[in-house]
Amino acid sequence: MYEKGAAVALFLFLARVTCSLAAGKTGPGHFDIRLTGGRTEFEGLVEIFLVNLGWMAICDDSINFKTANVLCRMLGYGSAISYHCCGELGSGDGNYVFDSIRCEGNEQSIEECQYRIEEHYYDESMISEYFCGHEEDVGLTCDPAEVRLNGGYDPTMQEGKVEILHDHVWKAIYAESMDFNLAILLCRMLDYHTAKSYHERVVVQPRDGIVNGFFQCTGEELHFNDCDFANGGINSTGDLSRIATLSCISMPIRLSNSRKEDEGDVQVFYHDSWENVCFNSWGINEANVTCRMLGYEGASAAFRGGANSAPGVLEWVQCNGTERNLAHCNMSELEEVRCPGMGLAAARCIGKRNVFLLIAI
Repeated sequence: MYEKGAAVALFLFLARVTCSLAAGKTGPGHFDIRLTGGRTEFEGLVEIFLVNLGWMAICDDSINFKTANVLCRMLGYGSAISYHCCGELGSGDGNYVFDSIRCEGNEQSIEECQYRIEEHYYDESMISEYFCGHEEDVGLTCDPAEVRLNGGYDPTMQEGKVEILHDHVWKAIYAESMDFNLAILLCRMLDYHTAKSYHERVVVQPRDGIVNGFFQCTGEELHFNDCDFANGGINSTGDLSRIATLSCISMPIRLSNSRKEDEGDVQVFYHDSWENVCFNSWGINEANVTCRMLGYEGASAAFRGGANSAPGVLEWVQCNGTERNLAHCNMSELEEVRCPGMGLAAARCIGKRNVFLLIAI
């Protein structure tokens, strides 16, 4: 609270503002936006710039994740990890603040949301309600992710149109730019274990365009910018109606039910627990892929393990032996099944385990 006088707020209702941009990080639309005072470039006090009004903080009384996501997208990031009230990440010093913001969450700029701007001044001769001071300024922590899956047919699945952040805009990837190495890399950037498949989809021209990187990836890079490019880098060429879709999968594996760490029943992590793989169609090719995933040179044996009748989540696994991940083999869908009379898939691995290999698979 202030001891002298009271704050008077003059509300300026704006439908759309056209202005030039000052220094800071430029987002879509006519507003400029920045984060200051954070521990990283992805967090801090969020301020918006308008000509004649300067840099304005945002009042925390209406902030939510829908608005926070829009702000992070304006900053060129994927989405908001968290938002912070009460000047926790710093306070502004401007004469105006954004207040009463209402976003649906799918807007590209705060311009498209409802909002009002408050001007604060102090006059001892006037007494009025204090609306929003800088001790209520909003801070943001944004997700720096530069890849996302969007518009999948089944929102519960790890699939959809794959988009990358290019010049602060999410753009689809040209279908002919995609190969399996790039698919693996993108899925790992999305925190999945690997890629299951990729496809081409024909669509109406994407609203925000398309990117063609002529990517030459090994699949072991940490970021798509680490790949080689056949034509100098990422550009916006290609048939706008042909975009790449991607299906990712998270399928960590282990060997269990054995006193030796290099052999045992094969299990996959599914729905927060370790589950079995059925023995039907299991052979040395499948065991080789499994052992390489675990950092070994390969397998010396594929055998029947576990009980004769046990629950599992995977059956009919069929590999040619050269795959980098079990998820790349032909197999049934992941679901609860019984393995009656056939037992469980098991493998015996050979060679010294290379734990660093696990990072790249």
